[in-house]
Amino acid sequence: MNARTRRSLALLAVLAGSVQAQTPVVLVPDDPADHASSPRPPAPAQPPPAAALFDYDASLPLRFTVLGGQTQDNLRLVDASFQGAPGSTVTCTCILPPNPTHAPAVLFLHSGNSSREEFIPEALALARRGIVCLLIDAPFARPEATLYNPAVRGHDAAMYIRAVVDCRRAVDLLRARPDTDPTRIAFVGHSFGGYVGGILSGVEPRIRSFALIAAFPSLADAVRDRPALAPQRERLGPERVSAYIAEMRPLDAAPFVAAARPLSLLLQFGSRDREVSADQAQRLTAAATGPTTVKTYLCGHELNEPRAVADRDDWLVSRFALAADR
Repeated sequence: MNARTRRSLALLAVLAGSVQAQTPVVLVPDDPADHASSPRPPAPAQPPPAAALFDYDASLPLRFTVLGGQTQDNLRLVDASFQGAPGSTVTCTCILPPNPTHAPAVLFLHSGNSSREEFIPEALALARRGIVCLLIDAPFARPEATLYNPAVRGHDAAMYIRAVVDCRRAVDLLRARPDTDPTRIAFVGHSFGGYVGGILSGVEPRIRSFALIAAFPSLADAVRDRPALAPQRERLGPERVSAYIAEMRPLDAAPFVAAARPLSLLLQFGSRDREVSADQAQRLTAAATGPTTVKTYLCGHELNEPRAVADRDDWLVSRFALAADR
């Protein structure tokens, strides 16, 4: 595999948030204090035809296995694994506040160039505020990794389906914990994790709050339109590219966001993001039917602006009706 191909595959690995629009549209001001918060009446929407792809057998054992752990400032970090989708062993870290009782919980899924370690600092901060945090690895970030392979028919679509079902199994795990409130579970996802979270919002009613960071509405459109992926499209050939787009089209995130039952949604974008354009951000925002808060920051795709983390954590605390003291 030459360097050009490797770069193209790396771009596919961050496609959950990797599109450029031809006509940029200003979505919201760069000042995070100026944001859109709109309690919209839910519009009736039929579940996308692909929703059945994410059905699973919740009666199967979770096989939660502790692999290690440590304690920091009275917070417990437990490294573990559990059974996700069929044939999928999900590696994870659970961060527990001191003596949690009926605590709210947040499920985290990282970006395409990262692992669950991406959210450790934020999860520690939330645990100090009494929130149980579960950070899971995506299929490509586990010891037995499933990597992107667009040349193989159905491979990448199956990986996304697995990631969504893995998240649903993670909800099973959180609800099974005696120290967690099963009615107060939220999701935070960045890039790849944000895209998976968009799909999850339409198939997992047990999560009522979703924070999607640098997410976009359609992987199929990204593969078709993104100029930086031209070398990959050339290598695959037009016939395979067309087939790949057809395979991924049922997994567009926007229709699942539109079909989600009433929930609270936080969308965070960077005004200098070279992966997610303002047009793509606007398309995802327009799909939402419930109370939606949109914020944008003067930063890129990584959204490493400290205010973005602070705003997200305060939003989560408000969803859980916790005291806002840090």
